Order: sequence, then structure tokens, then C-alpha cells
Amino acid sequence: MRKINRKAKAVLDVLTNNGQLRHKKYQSRCFEPLVVEKLETMEHGTVFSVAHYYEQNGDLIADPDMTFLLRHGEWYPMSYYQPAIGLYQEAIINDNGKLLLREKLQSELAVFAGMWMSNIKEQGFLKQEAYV
Repeated sequence: MRKINRKAKAVLDVLTNNGQLRHKKYQSRCFEPLVVEKLETMEHGTVFSVAHYYEQNGDLIADPDMTFLLRHGEWYPMSYYQPAIGLYQEAIINDNGKLLLREKLQSELAVFAGMWMSNIKEQGFLKQEAYV
């Protein structure tokens, strides 16, 4: 499995309070809200969701939503979901306690996560005034 780069790790560590967070909504003046949620804890680690949300016809739409596995202090992208274009990709699958890996996709998601976490930092979501 390919972990995310150290700069992206630092961002996810802050967003999740080093994996201790359950749920938090971050606001920014110019960007869609960012929601971070702990989804589940399993024997291989803890799964978190990170998503920007916008409202369309009264529904909240993720743009995008990624899941990450926190394992031994490292972050591994698991899935990518962008409903606006009907795209769902799973790179790490929990199959009855066994992790199945789509290596090429998981590596691609790690690269994307590095860029996205850099954007999240630049957009001001890590600043104290962005917390809600």
C-alpha cells in the first residue's frame, strides 16, 4: 500500500486531531465546507472520510469524498467518490477482515490526495478561524 506524502499526512493529522476526531465541519470564506468524519475502526486501522459538500436542490452533494485508512500513524487512501460525475473508485477493500488492494489505483489516489491536502491547506481550512 502506498501512503500519502508527509505534507499531506501533516494536513490529515491536523484535520483529524491525530486520528482522535469523530466529526468536524470546517468553514472557509470562499470555499465549500469541508467535513471530516471517523467512519469505523477495524483491526487494520481506522477509516476516515474527508469531503467538500455543496447544496443542490436541497441535497448535500460531496465534491469529492475520499476515505482514508489510518494505520500505524500513516494515511492510506481507500476510495474516491464524486457523485456529480458518477465516479466511485475503491482502491482498498475490507473483505471480511482481509484488505484487498488495487495497487495502481491506490497509488494514483495517494498522488491525488497529496495535491488535495495541499489545496485544503492553501484554502485556509487549517487556520484556527476556519474551525466551527
